[in-house]
Amino acid sequence: PVAPPAPKVCGVVSGVVYEFSSEYVPFWPEYEDKGSYKRGAGGVDRGCESNLYSLSLAMNWPELTPGNYFSETFSGIVVTLEPWPAGERGLRETFDFFISEATYKQREAKVFDRQLGLNRVEGVDSVFPNSPRMIFWSERNGHMEQIGRCSWSKYRSKYHRCHFRYLLEGSKTIVKIDFGWDKLSEWGEMVSRVKKFLASNGV
Repeated sequence: PVAPPAPKVCGVVSGVVYEFSSEYVPFWPEYEDKGSYKRGAGGVDRGCESNLYSLSLAMNWPELTPGNYFSETFSGIVVTLEPWPAGERGLRETFDFFISEATYKQREAKVFDRQLGLNRVEGVDSVFPNSPRMIFWSERNGHMEQIGRCSWSKYRSKYHRCHFRYLLEGSKTIVKIDFGWDKLSEWGEMVSRVKKFLASNGV
């Protein structure tokens, strides 16, 4: 016998309807009108015309297949889609907050990472001043394109997690990607593949 297809989770982000297998969704989607959505119904009962406030997808990397986020062995990526009415201005304001964790001297020591195509500065965590924090960004013609930062793990004595974000082209939708420090070198490929994945699941 053929197994029934997995339930779907769907909704609208900045005017685009997205639909994903519920196998990708580790947390309840949040809708703008009625808060959290009941996981078991798979999104169909709500109607795909409902506006999403936030939707996170756990994926294995590089396969982009559904990932088991709650498994101790999960080492994939978490992609979050959210409406972002503030557009590029809001992305720049977030970057200003990130870069505020670096001193003037640290900002002057900015390095352009050719492999990543990103500027890089090392600052410190505003809450834990003994923990360094790496800040990344790219901008073109005064337009902020991508921002991110990676956090230090005192327990591991090395950088551990990275949180990056960018705007979808021509859209007021922000994409946030959470991944391990060991995958940082693959950031460019990650952006490209995630963009294609989201486009293939948009209606």
